[in-house]
Amino acid sequence: MWGHRPSENGSPKGIPGNDDSGAMSSWLVFHMMGLYPNAGQNYYLINSPILKESIIKLENNQSFKIIAKNLSRKNTFIKAASLNNKPFTHTWLTHNELVNGGVLVLEMSDKAGDWGKNVVPPTQE
Repeated sequence: MWGHRPSENGSPKGIPGNDDSGAMSSWLVFHMMGLYPNAGQNYYLINSPILKESIIKLENNQSFKIIAKNLSRKNTFIKAASLNNKPFTHTWLTHNELVNGGVLVLEMSDKAGDWGKNVVPPTQE
């Protein structure tokens, strides 16, 4: 897991290293939820979350929830996934799937399994 040590302040220097217009903070939030926004693509790569449950409140009054079942310090591998109660074998989530709302459930395990094995994200031409 990760540790947090506050270092921001009200001085002109603010947060040390904060020269990225918020990109690092947004990356951290996505990472903790188990998503990786793939720059220039319309999908997010799915990885092991740090949070057991996350809810993204969407502009259309919908929400997208990510649940990491059995997540622990030991259970860090994704064993299986479902999207809106249907098996989900992709290792990515499209932006449309996210903004339409729903529930992504990631079943976590202490061993690497076959989920996502040999499943390659689409390429954009």
